[in-house]
Amino acid sequence: MSEQASTPEVRPEPTGASHEVAPEEMFFSTTDERGVITDANSVFVKLSRYPLRSLLNAPHSIIRHPDMPGGAFEAMWQTLTGGDPFCAYVDNLAADGSRYTVFATVTPLAEDGGYLSVRTRPLCTDLLDTVRGMYRVARPKEHEAREGGASAHQAAVLGLSDLAAQIDDAGIGTYLDVMHLILPAEIEARRAAGVGIPRRPEAEGPVGRILGSATELSDALDGWSERQQELASVADDLVAAQAALDASMDKALDAANLFKDALAAQEGFSPALMTIDLWAQMMGVIVEVGDDLAEDLSTLRNSCRSTRFRVSLAQLQNEAVGQFAAEISDGGLEPALAVRAGSSIVMLCRAMSEGFELTRDEMTRNAALAQQTVELIDNAGGLIAMPTDLIENWRDQVAGRDDAAIAALIPQVEEQIRAARESLDMLEGLGERCAGLAVPYDTSAADKALEAIRRQAALLVADEGR
Repeated sequence: MSEQASTPEVRPEPTGASHEVAPEEMFFSTTDERGVITDANSVFVKLSRYPLRSLLNAPHSIIRHPDMPGGAFEAMWQTLTGGDPFCAYVDNLAADGSRYTVFATVTPLAEDGGYLSVRTRPLCTDLLDTVRGMYRVARPKEHEAREGGASAHQAAVLGLSDLAAQIDDAGIGTYLDVMHLILPAEIEARRAAGVGIPRRPEAEGPVGRILGSATELSDALDGWSERQQELASVADDLVAAQAALDASMDKALDAANLFKDALAAQEGFSPALMTIDLWAQMMGVIVEVGDDLAEDLSTLRNSCRSTRFRVSLAQLQNEAVGQFAAEISDGGLEPALAVRAGSSIVMLCRAMSEGFELTRDEMTRNAALAQQTVELIDNAGGLIAMPTDLIENWRDQVAGRDDAAIAALIPQVEEQIRAARESLDMLEGLGERCAGLAVPYDTSAADKALEAIRRQAALLVADEGR
């Protein structure tokens, strides 16, 4: 790379001014393993207000706003060094001291090494406000730690711990859960705002074909996302249903213990109450089965969320491909940026290709987990049905008998039958929904479109070298 960095000796102080990122503006940059910028696009240059020569070979922290807590970047590096992509809301500092806020995704590049970052305007303002509120709490604690003699890294670790505690207190879960929430939400917001692959019907040659294939890939990825969203919704409903089932079974177990107490109080142990004793024993076994079902449902839900996150990342990166192609089609880029456009598309394609391998594996795994869940639901339903049928028959047989002990149990038995039947109906409905999604998903259309983009991008790179 011929350009030499001319990073300022002293970074600008925040002025309090700000400028906004337009919804269709997408940042692109790559860094090496140390976070040093190796490539950038025209939008990054425009909004950072640094010339390209000042960005290249400079640390990415050149644009770090001092209001950002180090804990957010500590979370980023922990995630990236683990080989996983990362996303966050970030306040950046431009060369003139103004602030601009972005939604940033960062992806490890297995083939090329280093990291790829795509950044956009945050569109989910409610989520942005929530995260910013957490930043405002964590950052002063980092400052206090630094003043007390802590290193920058120690303060960042403290900040991350504080952010994690806030996330947990908010009932969200973990930092990973935050990422799984905000990236799909931002993609949905972009779709709702009408932002997507640019339309350039006049574009010809490799650029025109890239735009056409990117549109096809966008449609295919939308299908992936819809399937994973539906499966994730079913998984969420299953987890909620299982919690309700647990509560129902716990009540049934409490009732079973009351029934046993009633039996123990009967002289001679009435034969009519022996069925109740058997029912009580069976309910104790079913409660243990519910615990196994809960673990499997949690695995399915978490896997679906992870897969949807990866699909959303591919959607964002594919949109960046379209934005690059549109920049080339529109012309007007300075030579140093124009010559990078084709190479940047190739880089994005590599990132998507690496992500596709993992996403396909996860979607296959999710289908298998869904099928396993269907089988578990069927088994649980069968187990619940047996004692329910038993106690219903008992109720019908003893109806009208003049036995005080039996009469006292009838209302509670009726309640247990009602709750069990509701649980069975609920499980049956969710099992049917899950069964409809427990099939492998055809990814051939997305694979074909991505390969077409790669071929045309290679032609662009070849043209750049001439």
